[in-house]
Parts: sequence; C-alpha cells; structure tokens
Amino acid sequence: MKILLTAFAAFDNRDTNVTTLILNELSNNIKGYDIEKLYLPVALNSSFNIVKEHINKHNPDMIILCGEAAKRSKISIEIKARNIVSKKLCDDDEVDLNNQIIVENGDDIIYSNFPTVEALSQVISKNIPVELSTDAGGYICNALYYQVQNEFKNIPCVFIHFPLPTGEFSLSKMVEGLSTIIESL
Repeated sequence: MKILLTAFAAFDNRDTNVTTLILNELSNNIKGYDIEKLYLPVALNSSFNIVKEHINKHNPDMIILCGEAAKRSKISIEIKARNIVSKKLCDDDEVDLNNQIIVENGDDIIYSNFPTVEALSQVISKNIPVELSTDAGGYICNALYYQVQNEFKNIPCVFIHFPLPTGEFSLSKMVEGLSTIIESL
C-alpha cells in the first residue's frame, strides 16, 4: 500500500515546522507500506497544486496531510474540513484569505473517509496524547484538507495536527504517534 504524507514549511517567523521534523524522523518503511513524503509551502494555491500533481502521478492508496497547531497539546486527528478560509492573513501565494469559499458550489463540509476511530484507539493504546477534532482551523491546513478530499473523493484522506514539542510531549512521541496511525491501517 502506498501512503502519501505531507508536511508544511516553516511559517509565522518560525525556523521550522514540527511536521517537517516529524516526517524527517519517520521511517520510510512502516509495516511494509510504501511511504512517500511531500514537503509543501504554506500557500493556498501552490500547496494544493503540488499535492494534486503528486497524486495524479503516483496514485497513492491513502493520504495523510500533516500540519502544526502550536496552541494544541495533543495530536489532533481531524474528522472534517470546511469549505471556507477565515484567517485574516495573506499566504505565500499572496491570496487574501479573509472569509473566502475554497471551492465554489462545493459541499459546506467534507468528512474524512479515513479510519479515524481505529487510528485514535491505536494511538491511545500507546499512551500518546491524541484526540479527534472537528476543527481543522481557518487557514491553509483546512483549505488543503478540503481541496484534496473534494478532488480525490475515492482516496482515504485525513489531516493530522501536531502540537509543538514540549518536555512531556517530545518529537519522538509525535513520530511514534504518526507511525502508530499508519500501522493502524
């Protein structure tokens, strides 16, 4: 089985993005799966175009999109994406992101077709802080999640937010959490 994993570049004047660190540490061969890693800019149009081109070329069986959520304290498995970007910032594509619809005439919400509950229970069994989340945010994370699910309805897809590493919740624990999610498939 071929699994596409994505991470974002640094943003908000940070030196790095925790998702880049996690993907760099993650093994390319988990439970015999073929892991493909893709690193994305924090840009509404560019990030989706890069993912779309990769999916069309490599045809993965599963997609796991990863993003940083600095204010969270657990790994958040996102169960849905909304068809709106509500962050009052400009991204690297210089797109005004204030209350824009992502896909005209698209569904308001798209729920993940990834086995999220199974992934959650496996991560919980390893005593790693994790939760199911219904809010993928109002920025690029939610937008990419929505766009990928809207375009590739038949490929199981999930978005996972990771907190910043702390003394109690190390980078290695987050890597173990992502590995466990993959192993749960």
